[in-house]
Amino acid sequence: MKSRTLLVAVTAVLLITSLTACEDETGPGVTPDQGVPPDISQADISTDSAPPDQAAPDQLMPDQLAPDQLIPDQLIPDLPPPTCTDGKQNGDETDMDCGGATCPACADTKKCLKGTDCLSKVCDPTAKTCTKASCTDQVFNGDETDVDCGGATCPACADTKKCLKATDCLSKVCDPTSKTCTKASCTDKAHNGDETDVDCGGATCPACVHTQKCLKHGDCVSKVCLNNICQKASCTDLTQNGDETDVDCGGAT
Repeated sequence: MKSRTLLVAVTAVLLITSLTACEDETGPGVTPDQGVPPDISQADISTDSAPPDQAAPDQLMPDQLAPDQLIPDQLIPDLPPPTCTDGKQNGDETDMDCGGATCPACADTKKCLKGTDCLSKVCDPTAKTCTKASCTDQVFNGDETDVDCGGATCPACADTKKCLKATDCLSKVCDPTSKTCTKASCTDKAHNGDETDVDCGGATCPACVHTQKCLKHGDCVSKVCLNNICQKASCTDLTQNGDETDVDCGGAT
């Protein structure tokens, strides 16, 4: 009888010990059969519980994307607008930083589309390049004061053409107010027209006094032109001049 009682007590102790071990492995109140529900995977648990800064790339806002994930307008910066000093042919320029509606005109040999693209105002229609100004290009350019005349290189300008100084004009008279070449006269204080000296000689103006230039005797008051210089009247010049009443005689002298 004592042996049977001892056996029951030992069996009870072993059963209690076994139950305690099972609770330690599965947690309190959870049996080995309960565990994680079969329809929830470990991956689902990881994704749902990830903090915001570890979210998947397709869930990030644009400012959180890596450089290689940015959309195109965030990758390419805005380019600066064309200027006439950027060292490039751009905008409506016909050559680098010249020509077109905005930039300065181009120098000789630069590309052009029309005359206004060039400093010379001449764009070669075949080569489409700016051409050097000349006195026969039918354009007001270079240092001309009017079309193909005036300035240091071209011929003097006719009456009514624009001028800056007397030498720009055939008449040698540049009106200081209107800046136009004025018709020669016998009172303009210029050697012009057909005058042989200033305001004398020629077919229209009075004869020249002695020492002034002449081309023929009729250009001189004394009627004596020697070596293209009007001579003073004398009683031996074989000419009736001065106050003579005939050739080399009469008069007060």
